[in-house]
Amino acid sequence: MATYDRTIMLALRVSGRDDDITEAAHDIMEKINKKVANPQNNHLYYYGLHPDGTARTAKASTPAKPLAVLTDLSRLCLVGHGDWQTQTIAGWRANQIAPWLLNDLGLCHV
Repeated sequence: MATYDRTIMLALRVSGRDDDITEAAHDIMEKINKKVANPQNNHLYYYGLHPDGTARTAKASTPAKPLAVLTDLSRLCLVGHGDWQTQTIAGWRANQIAPWLLNDLGLCHV
């Protein structure tokens, strides 16, 4: 089993489906935190993804670049409603998600 120095989870919500994603992300992070020595290194952030290509954080306390702390030993989890046929998560395609993760959230590489 892999050992991670931290886990960052992004709950990607769209209107009308927020409760499912919020609950799932919380439950997954709770299970992760029970299995690690340093749960304080793990963080769950909530974002609303909009069809117009904008993303907004749900909490003012979310750091500007929350993914900048990830290392080669870290894990990034994306939780959202997906569609395998259109290859989307929370209604966004990979060519929208990747630049947002890199440019706006501070991910070093994909």
